[in-house]
Amino acid sequence: MRVLNFFRSSLYYSRMAGNLKATRLDHLANEIESLISVVEKEIAGFVVAAVATEEKENALLQKEVLKSKEELINLQKKNGVSHIEIPGANISKTPKQEKKQEQKPKTAKISAPKTQEKAALPVHFGRLDLRMGKILEVNEHPQAENLYVETIDVGEEQPRTVISGIRKHISKENLLATPVVVACNLKPAKLRGVKSYGMLLCAVSDKSVEPLRSPADARPGQRLQVEGVECMPDAELNPKEKVFETVAKQLRINSDKVLVYNDVAVTCGDSKGFITTKNMSDCSVA
Repeated sequence: MRVLNFFRSSLYYSRMAGNLKATRLDHLANEIESLISVVEKEIAGFVVAAVATEEKENALLQKEVLKSKEELINLQKKNGVSHIEIPGANISKTPKQEKKQEQKPKTAKISAPKTQEKAALPVHFGRLDLRMGKILEVNEHPQAENLYVETIDVGEEQPRTVISGIRKHISKENLLATPVVVACNLKPAKLRGVKSYGMLLCAVSDKSVEPLRSPADARPGQRLQVEGVECMPDAELNPKEKVFETVAKQLRINSDKVLVYNDVAVTCGDSKGFITTKNMSDCSVA
């Protein structure tokens, strides 16, 4: 019986000791876990602080590098050395530095050489389109006392309207009976509200004005020509070139009442006659 009780007691105390040991192990495990948590937090704090310190140091280092670079560039400029930016450079710029970035000096643009302008054509009689004309109708200009409005056949499908300032010098009846000469490639011009598509050529002096007369056998539309001068009239004379004004200075009525260009008689088409005046001689033409 005593032996049995002894075994019972031993078994109880063994169980008690095992329970106590298990409790102590659980407590120790909890302490270790708490210690590990504390250590992890401290390590994380050290890591964050280290990263922040490294970023701060990197930023300061970049500022120092940029400052040194600017000083070097300024020194190069003072010594007349051009600065060349290295392609692919990874040094970043702060917003302030981007705003203060120097503007590149403007260089004068070198334009490509212009193509040689077309040479100006020589000014001579052949550039004028002077034709024989037949006046079909003459009317007083409604807004000008010294102007006629004439309808003239110059060999085209439709007659042309021409304004002439000869109303005070010749009657309508005499004008209708005269085969005239018309400058046909002048730029059309509006005179007192009416557009004129040509000009009547006249002999002019200080006191008189008289229309030039084409030969009796000439037909409307035949061009005036001068021997030795190629007749290639412009489609329309450029007023800036003053071709008509220049040629007109070399046109005259000679002492025989014949129109001449540089002292060479002016003829009309295949007609053998000359361009003449009825009464005037030794005068200019306009």
